[in-house]
Amino acid sequence: MVAPEVHWTWSLVRRADEVRPAVLAVVDALDGVGDLGLHGPQAWLPAGDPYRR
Repeated sequence: MVAPEVHWTWSLVRRADEVRPAVLAVVDALDGVGDLGLHGPQAWLPAGDPYRR
């Protein structure tokens, strides 16, 4: 057993019609930083997540 890794994909952070300034600021700050380990060997995403490979 290993320590779990929690990952929030964009589908949980931002919606297409997002208007909250704080959420939009996070999206802007993280734009272009890569997948942040989302596709690493220890990362788990639910089967239906649109960002799962």
